[in-house]
Parts: sequence; structure tokens; C-alpha cells
Amino acid sequence: METRKKFKYGLVVLVFLLTIAIIIFFIIPSTQLPPKFSCKETNIANLSTDVFSVAVGDANNNNKKDIVVGKYYYFLSPVSNGVRLYEYDKEKFMETNISDVPTGVFSVASGDANNDGKNDVVIGMLHAPVDYALRLYENTQNKWVEKNISNSTSTVHSISISDADNDGNNEILIGRSLIRNPLRMYKYLGGKWEETNISNVYDGVWSVAVGDADNDGKNEIIVGMDDSHKVSMYKYTSGGWLESDLAVLPAPVWKVAIGDANNDGKNEVVVGTGVVNELRMYAYISNKWVETNVSDFPSSVLSIAIGDANNDGKNEIVAGGDPKSGIKMYNLNSTKWIETDIATLNKTIYSIAIDDIDGNDLKDIIISTSYNFYLPYEVKMYTCR
Repeated sequence: METRKKFKYGLVVLVFLLTIAIIIFFIIPSTQLPPKFSCKETNIANLSTDVFSVAVGDANNNNKKDIVVGKYYYFLSPVSNGVRLYEYDKEKFMETNISDVPTGVFSVASGDANNDGKNDVVIGMLHAPVDYALRLYENTQNKWVEKNISNSTSTVHSISISDADNDGNNEILIGRSLIRNPLRMYKYLGGKWEETNISNVYDGVWSVAVGDADNDGKNEIIVGMDDSHKVSMYKYTSGGWLESDLAVLPAPVWKVAIGDANNDGKNEVVVGTGVVNELRMYAYISNKWVETNVSDFPSSVLSIAIGDANNDGKNEIVAGGDPKSGIKMYNLNSTKWIETDIATLNKTIYSIAIDDIDGNDLKDIIISTSYNFYLPYEVKMYTCR
């Protein structure tokens, strides 16, 4: 009888120990492993100049997604600087020359900027020595027509086409390099563009994003500041712009993005810095901004996108930077951010977008390379699953 009791007791202990072992060696590690998937690389274009910005949308209004890129050459050359469109057709990407311009294109955006029911392409250029560094292109009867919006006296680093003031119409938001009034809005009214200075500080805005950042059902503007190192929010209320700061960081904020990064059904703000090389997330919880350090990035964070990068039905953060960083993906697994390498390129990744470009119902990662001495400069697509 005593032997049977000891046997039962020993069996219970053994089962308990085996359960603990399974949890330690199998369940816990599996929650910390990168998700298993593979990525197919597609080369979209080889260019002779830097590509600082890519935009995805139906820019030519033919009901197909396309990619718009801006070419940036450090010397004045209408041949080397310009705007190009790439569209997937018959299993390959076809290039369209939207326009050659006299100076480098730093930023591009695609959307219905003038609210005429058709999409446009808006570009921001290095301001000197050209007039009208902010320009719009619309496709009319298969011809691209150029229209001047503003003669910005500073380089246009970032552009967003969206409904920033929640009036039901789109506006153009731009962030400019170090200058007074670095954040401006352009609204098309009565056949002309009306300019509004949203921020009157002396600073530089590297990145602009528009979306419902604090989940109140209305859009806000989020900007990353250069000199002050601030992540700032601008909310349109009572006929004016209310400014508040999410954070003041130890280095310039080079990229901001808005989206549901952690799949909790609410939007967050994801930011990337230079110098200290950090990727951080801010969530608006109980009337305050809560900061999470996603990653101590291996280089300056120059590009960020939020979306279903590996087609698993959940959003991830994709980021890129200097050559040593490559393209990295971050997904939240329980309370831990898991880092996965998408690709290792010996080039700087200056711009990233996530969308279904080739119409196969799979999200693609589109990247552009810049700031390197390894020609050619490239536009690439990665399809991961």
C-alpha cells in the first residue's frame, strides 16, 4: 500500500516536472522566435540617382496600383532629376516618365490633392535655385500636366495628401528643412491654392503623417522635428491648430508613421531617430502618451511603414536605415517585439511602403535605396508569406 502511494506521488511529480519542462523548452521559446516566412525579391528599377521617396496609389487613375518615385541628383540636371511612375503589367513593371525637373526631388505623394475626384502626384524639391519647389502633376488624356503650387523657400522633406482638418476634403501637408514655419498646409479653394502656416517655430520637419493618432475619431498631424528633437501633434479645433508634444527625444526625429502597429485595434505613432538610432512607439492611453522602445536600431532610422508585411493577417512595423541595418520587420508577440531581417542590402533604405502592387491579393514591401556609392540605385519589392 505504501509503495503504491509512493508510486502515485512520484508519477504526479514526474508529470509536473515534464509540464514545466515543456513550457520552458517549447512554449516560451516559441513565443520569442521570429515568425517563419520567406520573401521573394523583385527588382522594379535600376536608376542612376538617389531615390529618397516612394508613394503608392492609383496616380494615373486607371484603377491599378502604381509606384511613384522621385529622383534626386546632387547637381542641377533636368536629365537626372525627375518623377517616374512604375506600374505592374503583363508580369513586369513598366516605367512612365511623369516629368524631368531642374533639381532634386526629395518627397512625393499620391492622392486626390485638389478634390476633383481624381488622383494627383505632388512632389517637393530642393528649393534652390528653382521657383515652385512644390508641384502637382495630373494625368489628363494620358498626358501629365504640371501645375505649380508654391515657391517654398526651403527644401520640402515630406508630403502628405489627406484630410488634416477633418472638413471632408483633402489638403497637402508639407514639412520643410530648418526654417521659420516648417509645417504648412495647402488647400485648393476657388481655383487656387491657399497656404496656411500651421507651426510658426524655427525648426525643421523631417517627416509628416496624418491619421487618427489618439483614436478620437478625428485626424491629427504628427511631425518629427529636426532641431528640437520633438514628436509633435497638431489638432484642428475651434478654427485653429492646437499643438502638443508626444515626446522630446535625444536626437532628430527622421521618420513618423501612424497605424495599428501592435494589433490592438487602435492606432499608435511609430517614430525613428537618427544618431541614437531608436525605433519607438507611442500609444495614447488614459489621456497620456505611453512610450515603448521597439528596438535599438543598428543605424539611424530613415524609413518606417506599418502594415501586413508578411501576409499573416496582422500588422507589423518595417524599418530601414543605413547600409548596416538592411530591412527589418518587427511584430509584437505577447509583450515582446520580435525582430526579423527581410533583406540585407549594402545600401541605405530611405523609403518604405506596404501595399498590394501587382494585384495578387498579397501585400508587398516597396523600398528605395539612396546615399551610397554602390550603383545602381534601386527600387525593389519584397513579397513575404
